[in-house]
Amino acid sequence: MEGMLRRPSGVYVARLTVPVRHRDALGKRFFVKSTGTRVLSVARILVGLILAEWRQKFHELDQMTDTIDARRVVTGDAALLATRYHPIQQAAEVSGLSVHHLLREAATDRLDLFIRIAGVNGYFFQPEAEDYEHEVVGDQLNTVLIVPTKEQLAVDGPPRPMTGLLKLRDPVHYANCLISGTEDSLMTGEIVGRNGLHFVPMDGVDVSVVNLEVDGLQVERLRSTLALSVTPEQVQLAHTALLVKQATAGSTEKISVVINRYMVHRSKSCRSDQARRVRGACDLLSELVGDYSLPYFSRSCLRDFMVGTLPRIPARENKVRLRRGTKSIAESIEAVKGTDWPSISINEQVKRMQWIGEFFAWCVKEDIISKNPADGLTKEIAGGVRSRAPKAQKTQKRRLPFEPEDLNALFSFHWWRSGKGQVTRKGTFREWQPHYSWLPLLGLFTGGRIRELSQIELTDIRCTDQGTLYIDINDIGSDDEDDDGYSPLKSVKTIASVRKLPVHPFLLDLGFSEWVGALRSAGYKRLFPELKGDAVKGFGKAPTKWFSGFLERSFGWERDGKKVFHSFRHTLVTKMMHMPELKTMDHVRSQISGHARMRDPEEGYIHDLKPDALYPLYSLITFDLPYIAPFDIEAGLKSIEDALGRKQRKGKRISRSIGI
Repeated sequence: MEGMLRRPSGVYVARLTVPVRHRDALGKRFFVKSTGTRVLSVARILVGLILAEWRQKFHELDQMTDTIDARRVVTGDAALLATRYHPIQQAAEVSGLSVHHLLREAATDRLDLFIRIAGVNGYFFQPEAEDYEHEVVGDQLNTVLIVPTKEQLAVDGPPRPMTGLLKLRDPVHYANCLISGTEDSLMTGEIVGRNGLHFVPMDGVDVSVVNLEVDGLQVERLRSTLALSVTPEQVQLAHTALLVKQATAGSTEKISVVINRYMVHRSKSCRSDQARRVRGACDLLSELVGDYSLPYFSRSCLRDFMVGTLPRIPARENKVRLRRGTKSIAESIEAVKGTDWPSISINEQVKRMQWIGEFFAWCVKEDIISKNPADGLTKEIAGGVRSRAPKAQKTQKRRLPFEPEDLNALFSFHWWRSGKGQVTRKGTFREWQPHYSWLPLLGLFTGGRIRELSQIELTDIRCTDQGTLYIDINDIGSDDEDDDGYSPLKSVKTIASVRKLPVHPFLLDLGFSEWVGALRSAGYKRLFPELKGDAVKGFGKAPTKWFSGFLERSFGWERDGKKVFHSFRHTLVTKMMHMPELKTMDHVRSQISGHARMRDPEEGYIHDLKPDALYPLYSLITFDLPYIAPFDIEAGLKSIEDALGRKQRKGKRISRSIGI
């Protein structure tokens, strides 16, 4: 008899191999139990009973693993009611009910089914009373919607795209199709929240488990009803099944916990504002999907998030919070639903999915999970991931260098012609500050980004032993710094942005060295002490806003993002490319502009030229500029004093208004 053995003592025993899927949970490879008898006929009966009991337990364990999680069914989860509609796979995870169980409920007409579509072309129509057909089947009254043909609908106009949630009119049919392993196409659906408005797609949309959604309120009612019938034995079996799942699925830590660990690592290799954006992208998963363990975030789960949730995030979501009073992205999505508020662009969606993919790649590297579920998903957004080349072309098209006539008009403005700004009738400077004069000049001759230049400290301006004055562009600060010397308000875009540049002789002729000396004598620590730092954008926030407005107000230049402060950088790079002395010196051009340095395949990485060696080449760069007067140091110091005084008075007014 199978499963029965006889010991040397003559006693018969029952022996059954434990299925591989249950070995980790049960801690055994075999079950062995003595019958206590040497009589073969009796032993056969006892072994049969023992084996039947064991097999029944395996069956119950499989049932609990495949259908419901009794532990979740009993405890419930508030996430089910946090939002109204959930992808059916996520609703199953949260409620403890399997997808198959939920489909069975829909097949018996106890659960509505929905499908989320995006950009599907079709026709909209509002059914009238005569569009419904009523018939009595047995003692039941059935109401059937008669859908107009596409030719009839086309009379009212061409097809239009639809993005949103549709309620399936016949959930019983679609549920039975999915249970039987087949799929059917959506012919029509009622648009959720649009007072009976229906949508008919031009081409059928496949209804599958991937794009199905369910009503969280209905699922919660099913869960709470089932919870009343769950026995303690089932809960124990579910706990055992959970051990099986944990043994094969990997980490059980909540994703928010793993994200915290990842950001400690990620923050070491990027700027603070970049780290903030990466953190925001990763946190979308815990906020909009749920704070589940990592195994929950399967490839299908992330695809549902990418297709169904990510495109619904409002653009400029911070403004939604200001105007609508929302406190989370989920609330902002609901607040603008049904309005014409734009969503984030395809490029922004790609960025977020790339950052999420990098997070999961790190999890694989740290052996937290075995496979990256987000690998390659971004290729499915709008037909593919944007490449580096199109991005560069787009940036070049958007930001243009300043033409010679632009530079002539710009630097002919009155504070460059006179070396100072105009004073008010009270003898104060309100319409001019030193950075108005120096920042554009520094931008032109250094190619520095506005944040890099705005944050320069006086300790960053030094002199070599041979007398070359240079600026050290870095992210090491002396103010507001932590124990490692890092200043949260100072930042560079990349490691290549760190560089030492000689001060151009044109700037020295305008009195740059004397101005730095005057600032030091006055006790200031930064080149532009009148600028206030921002926690996110550093010291570059205010001058960026000022310069864009200055170009528009003073010259009437269109504020389309093509000619901005960054155009100085394009102007310098273009100039160097046309200089015979620098055209072939890729490394020198990269050092001056702060781009990634070229690598010599034979010699390895080439070190930057020191300021003394760079100065002769750097001084060859010239621009055809109008006359610019030397900077008025006395007026500059007075302007800083006026600006700081205004800030101090404003701070006192704010303090009084809040009762400090």
